[in-house]
Amino acid sequence: MLNQIPISSNGDYTYLLTWYLLLVLIVLIIFSTLLSATRRRVLVTLRGMRTITVLQCEKCDYKEEREFQVGDYVLKRVGECAKCKGPLYISMIYGVPEKGPPRPYGY
Repeated sequence: MLNQIPISSNGDYTYLLTWYLLLVLIVLIIFSTLLSATRRRVLVTLRGMRTITVLQCEKCDYKEEREFQVGDYVLKRVGECAKCKGPLYISMIYGVPEKGPPRPYGY
């Protein structure tokens, strides 16, 4: 193929370089078109989450649930039991999805 493309007699390769750049440009356009056609946009839906902290007494069977607060972690002592005045600690932290239709990501 190189023998068929004419090169000027003084050794100027601009004509050959132009063909190579044109070929690279065409290949890039085809590649980007195929890539954009095959990519599928995935719509991610999110549900709002409420985070619940469960407080439990070490001595009796007292349990209490409350909204999560910054700084909560499992086994953290948080005060006294309302029933027996024993130590109250965080036994569990979990999330509950909010009711309602899911909303698309980014909205």
